[in-house]
Amino acid sequence: MFRPWMLLVCFALTISSSTYVHSDSVFDFESEPMNIDARAGSLDTLTMSVFGISMNLTRSSGNSFDVWNDSVSSLSLPFGWGSQALSPFANSRADDYFIVTFSRKLEFVSVEAGNFGGQADTFVLKAYSGENGTGTLLGTDSFLWDGTLNRGTASVASVSLSGIRSIAFRGGDNQFPNSLFVDNITVAIPEPTCGGVTLAALLAIA
Repeated sequence: MFRPWMLLVCFALTISSSTYVHSDSVFDFESEPMNIDARAGSLDTLTMSVFGISMNLTRSSGNSFDVWNDSVSSLSLPFGWGSQALSPFANSRADDYFIVTFSRKLEFVSVEAGNFGGQADTFVLKAYSGENGTGTLLGTDSFLWDGTLNRGTASVASVSLSGIRSIAFRGGDNQFPNSLFVDNITVAIPEPTCGGVTLAALLAIA
């Protein structure tokens, strides 16, 4: 006979497996150490945490980067970005990628990128099954950021597949492979469920 307490046990197991984790989390750089010079090169690694998910960000070449604050600049970051964003401009000519490894496997990731005009740039996002851009390449996405777009605009690339552990991304052209600002890295993990094994175990002891 199935008893109501079984549902309570199942619910408790579900909650315990997802404590402090939201199904959608956004890394937006607003509370990170910043620099008012987008070319300073003050960072070579950055670790951030949002609602129980952590990410570690580096560049594949080991080159430096910045979290840029536009508060004293005549230029404005894209709408919805706040005042800070990831800047590759300390090494914009570097033929490398930003690498992000997450503390948990994801089922979705998206990255916003944009600039202030000028040349057209291609943004590329790659999702991998292993840490640090290793393992199986699970999926890719890209977009052309049109240099004629008005200042204050951004576009987004995304991959929606289970098992994502790390991503690689960059945006630019042949001369400047890294020349787009990045913000709002959005991730989602699989929703916790009370699996069939757990339910079968409960029924067995009913």
